[in-house]
Amino acid sequence: MEKIKILIVEDEMIIGANIALQLTNLGYDVLGVIPRAEEVLPKIHQTLPDILLLDIYLKGDLDGIELAHIIQKEFNIPIIYLTANADEAHFNRAKTTNPYAFISKPFKKLDLQHAIELTILRIQEEKNQKSMNWKLLS
Repeated sequence: MEKIKILIVEDEMIIGANIALQLTNLGYDVLGVIPRAEEVLPKIHQTLPDILLLDIYLKGDLDGIELAHIIQKEFNIPIIYLTANADEAHFNRAKTTNPYAFISKPFKKLDLQHAIELTILRIQEEKNQKSMNWKLLS
């Protein structure tokens, strides 16, 4: 089975590096840690990730939620949000992008692992559903 490819969008590089290390130790393929929203689309065009770990607060013109909306116009990539400030307004904005999970910082390695495992399970279920629908149509 191919390794799950994960792209991390986190503007605090120490946190991003720590997440990358944890994910690598769990057996995932980390495509990189990107600090700015503007750098994400070129990276996705270069290498399509299976999962996007996305910080809501990013330095630059776009926050993570705005970036998610832009990405979703072109790609169908499951998003797991990371945030240090999970207030109701941001959570409600984030919900409009149908994230697969929402992790509050600081988080435990197990929280990250569970969110990714649940996301992978949901991806597999969606693929199975599509293939069943396809079989019913043909």
